[in-house]
Amino acid sequence: MRERSGFRFRPPPGELSPELRAVVGLALAPAPPDSEALDPDTLWELAGRLELREAMAGRLSGWPEGGGHGALRERLRSWRRLCVARDLLHEEAARQVAAAAADHGLPVIWLKGFALRQAGIHPSGRRAHRDLDLLTSREGAPLLDRLLGERGWRRHGRESNEQHLPPLESPEGCYLDIHFRLRGVRLGSRGWARAREVLEQPGTRAAEGVPGSSLPGHDLLAAHVLVHAVAQHGHRPASYGLLRAVDDLAALLPTGEAWRRFAAGPYRWIARSVSRRELDALATLTSALARGELPDPAEQPDADRLLRHAQAGATDPRYARSLRGRHRGERIREALAEGHLGAYLRRKLAGLRLG
Repeated sequence: MRERSGFRFRPPPGELSPELRAVVGLALAPAPPDSEALDPDTLWELAGRLELREAMAGRLSGWPEGGGHGALRERLRSWRRLCVARDLLHEEAARQVAAAAADHGLPVIWLKGFALRQAGIHPSGRRAHRDLDLLTSREGAPLLDRLLGERGWRRHGRESNEQHLPPLESPEGCYLDIHFRLRGVRLGSRGWARAREVLEQPGTRAAEGVPGSSLPGHDLLAAHVLVHAVAQHGHRPASYGLLRAVDDLAALLPTGEAWRRFAAGPYRWIARSVSRRELDALATLTSALARGELPDPAEQPDADRLLRHAQAGATDPRYARSLRGRHRGERIREALAEGHLGAYLRRKLAGLRLG
C-alpha cells in the first residue's frame, strides 16, 4: 500500500462560533480570551463535546484572579478534582496489571493517555482518558486477559478486533484495552508494529511509576496520537476529539523545528495512514492555537478546515451523520490494505445478526 495522499475532512462552510473560539482559547491558548459575556453553561457543554474540559481546568492557574468566568471556574475546579482522583484509580489498576504480567514475563507498554501522564507530558488531571491502553505480545495478550479475569476483571462491551482484545473492567471500575498491534504504525515490518519492535526503539524506557512496564518514546507517542485522532477516529469525533489530540501534540512537538524533524523521520511510520497534507495541517493548527491564534482561512485553509471539522462534528448532527458512511468506507479500505477484510466483514455481519 502506498503512502496516503489528500485530505479526508470536508466540513460545511461557515464561521467559527464565538463559543468554539472561547473554548479553544480557554483550553489551548497561553492566555484566556475575553469571553465573559458568553453563557457558561454553553461553554461547559461544548468543552465536554470537544473533550477539552480537562485542558481548560489545567490552565485555571493562568486565569487572572477576579477576571470573570466565576461559575465556569468553580465547575472546572470540581472537575479537576474528579480527574485527579480518576488518575489515581488508573495508576493503581496499572500497577495490578503490570504485576500480573511480570509474573509471567509478559511485556506491558502503556499507550495514549496513561502513557502521556507517566511520561510527564501532562500532569495529573490534565488530559481526558476513559481507560487504560497497553501493548503486549500477540501470544501474551490472551494470557494476560485470563490472568486478569482470575483477579476479578470482567469483559466489558465491544468485541475484539485486529488490534486489541475485548475491553476489561476492574472490580473498581477501571477499563482496559489489551492491544497486540499498534494500529497504523509501522516500525520496519510490513504490518502494524508489535510489542517487540516498540521495545527495540531507542526512545522506549521503563515506566518509573509502574514497575515492570514501559513507555514509548515521544516520537512514537506522537505518531500514535496522529493515527488515533486522524485515521482511526477522524470520522467519529464523538468517540475521540480531534482537539484533544492537538493538546497532546502541542506538548509532544512544541516547536516548529520539532514538527519538521518529525516530518523528516518518524512520520514515515504512519505515512500510509495519515497524509503529509493532514500532518502539515495539524502542525499549523497546533502551532497557531498554542500562540493564541486561529488559522487564517485564506492562507492556511487546511488548518482552518480541521478546526471547522471539530466544530461541526460536535455541533452539527447532519455533518456527524455524514461522517458515519465515510468511516465505514475508511475501515473497509484499511482492512483490505492490511489483509483484514474477511475478519472485518465477519465481525460486522455477526453484529448485525446479534442486533
